Amino acid sequence: MDTSITYLGEFRFTNNSRKHREPYWASQVHFGDINKTVVDAAGIDDHGTNIVRLLPYSDGNTTLIDSILQDGDLLAYVQGPKRIELTNTPTIQNNLDYIGDVLKGRATHAELGYLNDTHQAMQVSLWARPGPMTPEDRRFFNHTDNDTISIYRASFTGYGIDMTTERLLKSEIKRWKEIVRPVYFPCGEEMNVDPADFTSVSELQNIAKLLLAHSPSNPMPPFKFKLNCVQWSTLVFSLAVCFPLSRQMLSSCGLLNDYELNWSDRLGFATDGLMGLTELPIPFYSIDEIIENTLDLYVPEAKPLIAPLLQNLPLQQILSSRGIANSKRIMPNAFVIENRLRGLGIPRKTKTVFEYIATAAPAPELNH
Repeated sequence: MDTSITYLGEFRFTNNSRKHREPYWASQVHFGDINKTVVDAAGIDDHGTNIVRLLPYSDGNTTLIDSILQDGDLLAYVQGPKRIELTNTPTIQNNLDYIGDVLKGRATHAELGYLNDTHQAMQVSLWARPGPMTPEDRRFFNHTDNDTISIYRASFTGYGIDMTTERLLKSEIKRWKEIVRPVYFPCGEEMNVDPADFTSVSELQNIAKLLLAHSPSNPMPPFKFKLNCVQWSTLVFSLAVCFPLSRQMLSSCGLLNDYELNWSDRLGFATDGLMGLTELPIPFYSIDEIIENTLDLYVPEAKPLIAPLLQNLPLQQILSSRGIANSKRIMPNAFVIENRLRGLGIPRKTKTVFEYIATAAPAPELNH
């Protein structure tokens, strides 16, 4: 597998950056006699070329990102390289954190990106806290100023819609992000095993009904199920592109009265005639499918040997004891792995194409 990286643009990590001194875009994988380096954090194009475009950000200065980010871009916080010791799996399989860490891949957190009224890059999502919480909107920089944040863009070409309609649908996240709040967050161990709360457009419509019937003055969440960062981002994105808040769309699915009663004065309506996708734009996977995706990325040649080993992990036992062993879910690395597996020629289960756009990094770590 090619581990070379093609850099786009003019920025690189400085010699003083830890990320310059290690193969930051790849992880080390060990299984039996297999010892290899796997690129798992760079983008990949349709020709299988590993690509990275670095953009600097600092507190209050996101000029380049402001010019590149679009409404509805999907953000993945990328952590440092992993050392995946699959040979040790039988001896550490009681460690749920390790298994969850492997399945999450290189992304530890997910958010949505959008442009505010003055065309500044913004990011929004949930951060883990107990009790009802409200998502945070902020300029495109983070709390610690040391994260790398990869930007992915969903393309709807496969659904037969034009670019203007696609952009209008994605801009609806700016309305729906105001509606999907407050919510409960699944803290601790539950965060990595919490199942998806919808897996079809009809189930998503039921959630839309609950949300739009909920008064914005009510401080309690409109539902009891919990959402982690990537679940919240996926829900808002899916609502935006499947149920844009136009009069025609709302009327067609019986949501117009609730929206007019609770939300229209505050948020207005989407472009007349705008209708949504009839399929979910972001796929959900069972744990078995997530394991298969992970092996396809890291050690496809060893899948016949490893897959049976993983079927009896305590992770599955925990899920079975909770009655959610067969449920679908989404991990923070969803956009990363969809992009990489498609670029490697592995068929995906959605028409949506997740294109790698760039990776934002702290300005002090980059130079020209």
